[in-house]
Amino acid sequence: MITKYKFKNFYYNSFNHISKNKFYKLFFDKKVNSNINNYFKKTYNSYAEFFFLSARSSLFFFLKNYKNDKSKRVLVTSFTCDSVLVSIINSGYEPILVDIEKENFSMDINDILKIDKKLYSIILIQHTFGIPAKYLIEIKKFCNNNNKILIEDCALSFFSKLNNQRLGSYGDVAMFSFELSKSITTQKGGCLIINNKHLNIDTMYSKYNEIKYQPKIKEFRKNIQIILSIYLYNSKFYNIWYYLLKILYNLFIFEKSTPKIEKNCSINNDNFLLKMNIFHKKLLSLQILYEKEIINEIHDNYTYIKKKLISNKLNLKLNYLNNTNYIIRLPLIIDDKKTFLKKLLPIINFEVGYWFTNLALDERFIKFQKNKINNKNCINSQLISEKIINIPLNLSKQYRYYYDPLIRMLNDD
Repeated sequence: MITKYKFKNFYYNSFNHISKNKFYKLFFDKKVNSNINNYFKKTYNSYAEFFFLSARSSLFFFLKNYKNDKSKRVLVTSFTCDSVLVSIINSGYEPILVDIEKENFSMDINDILKIDKKLYSIILIQHTFGIPAKYLIEIKKFCNNNNKILIEDCALSFFSKLNNQRLGSYGDVAMFSFELSKSITTQKGGCLIINNKHLNIDTMYSKYNEIKYQPKIKEFRKNIQIILSIYLYNSKFYNIWYYLLKILYNLFIFEKSTPKIEKNCSINNDNFLLKMNIFHKKLLSLQILYEKEIINEIHDNYTYIKKKLISNKLNLKLNYLNNTNYIIRLPLIIDDKKTFLKKLLPIINFEVGYWFTNLALDERFIKFQKNKINNKNCINSQLISEKIINIPLNLSKQYRYYYDPLIRMLNDD
């Protein structure tokens, strides 16, 4: 989600890594192919991989087809994307919301221990902004000792590691997002991997084979949208293309990542659960070839910001990033967020995100919760959501100076 204090700014996303001199490889490089399952098996030691048009449908697919659950409840952080709760609720599960800790903005093990273990059978842990969840190891041990399924939400942490091990390989299940603002992108796409061989994998493969692809005409429009986006979003003439993009979205020629129906906690059963097509998989394959380049770019941008911030500001705003190798969005805690954004946005050349809100207080989801035991206790989620902004760290080298106005404001704050 992009901040409501939006000005006409350059929008950076992961298509920045697909420059004109690389795009041809989609069609002519034999290393670029649609068989990317092997990459996930090798990287995550997974037993099964399923590719969809969104991460939310990946989660929906797993919950719909996980048969060994009588409780039908999931522990999930209240500081998360609303599409996560949409998937949980529409799959027939009830979310039980848990507060975050302030350091890494992830689920707090101490809050988990306060909840009756009989109430739920699944824990969904989020690596917010790509930062490894602070209590990941403890929560994994808790799940192993109490016969709980651990799902890792790696929507923003495709390349992130903890102890030199990829996030997504710790849980029984992991889901990834390939939406525009993520580490690599198909504009709209997601993946589910199964790391626990004792889950009903054969049944899931059978159910997956029943799922359809997008209708050909929609698939064609989507592919055109991707190709145009690679050039329009990165164009030097973006301020002109901005209006064209706006028209294309308003005329529904371009498809938004979140349909209006999902804003009301409903889904369209005809197009919510669809397979990723071959072109999308090849697009992922192309970007994976440049994994080291993407990671190094993130490191260089983070280092650039870190060096220019005066020390006391660094300690206040960036000390929670020291334990990760890669992060796609840089979170910043701003006391007076509204005033800060009004001053910042007219002088920068990228859009600022304000993910996430405290869903424990969101009326759309409260009505689906029978167990509101923790909603009033999600104090950190509320506090952080009121003060946090995030910025993209995937700016190309030639545009790194775009961070300078932000840095000056932070140093003066």
